[in-house]
Amino acid sequence: MLKSLSLISFSFLLLLFSNVAPSDNEVQKKVLRSGQYDIECYVSLKEGPSFKEDKLYHWFKSGEIHTSRYGAGGPVLHKTYSKFHKSNQLVEQGDFFYGLKDGVWKTWSRDGQLKKTLEWHKGEKSGDFVSYDSSGNIIEKGRFRKNQKIGTWVNLKTKDTIVYKKGEVFVKEEKPKKEGFFKRLFKKKEGKDKKKKKEKNKNIKTKTQAKSKKN
Repeated sequence: MLKSLSLISFSFLLLLFSNVAPSDNEVQKKVLRSGQYDIECYVSLKEGPSFKEDKLYHWFKSGEIHTSRYGAGGPVLHKTYSKFHKSNQLVEQGDFFYGLKDGVWKTWSRDGQLKKTLEWHKGEKSGDFVSYDSSGNIIEKGRFRKNQKIGTWVNLKTKDTIVYKKGEVFVKEEKPKKEGFFKRLFKKKEGKDKKKKKEKNKNIKTKTQAKSKKN
């Protein structure tokens, strides 16, 4: 019994650590310097899903990371990606899924303050977006679906609230307000009074014309 429990515990730990660290059989680590930044990333050693025309892929060649649509000229980025300032302060961090941004991506300012979080799904902005000011307060928040803004977006700095539908600003048409009972009754009475007055004036005019002809 004790032996079985130990075996189960060992299997659980093995599974846990296999999800944290990429397997050497799947990926190869790359460390490079790009301008004023240092980058640590992994490239896939396996062939991933077929390329899609509308997706932007990130791949590695000759010590640099490149991007292109509907293809790649080298091994694609896969698993963890981290970008640093020379001070080792994080600039950007997230995951790739065979060349495509996937999961939650975060960016930081030079002083280490979180600037933005954005959810991706296999190369598409899809999920929550939040941006922050230099004090860590939320400036703007909303959601994406397939690279398009959807639902309610709130800008707490400008105090604006905008609703999006399929990436376009959605303006709800206001229905004309229904008039109250007494107002409708008054208008109806007013209409009848006008009609009576018109008929009265017509009768007076007719009598006047008849009288003129008689004279």
